[in-house]
Amino acid sequence: MTYAAISESVGKLVNKYGSRDPFDLCRALGIKLLFQAMGKDPDAVKGFFLESKRIRTITVNSDLPRVIQKIIVAHELCH
Repeated sequence: MTYAAISESVGKLVNKYGSRDPFDLCRALGIKLLFQAMGKDPDAVKGFFLESKRIRTITVNSDLPRVIQKIIVAHELCH
């Protein structure tokens, strides 16, 4: 996916849901957010997206600072 396509998709989401906050967008899109301690080691898992039986979830490493969690959720929304 190109940068232009990503920017266009994000713009559409922001316009539709009136928010740039990835946590708000997850709620609006019906994606469950789960927080799980996964460690602070540089090689620790930061987060992941999973869809099972039509239930979409994003699991985020709760050991990370909130600002990093926000970036991870934004990244996982792209999946």
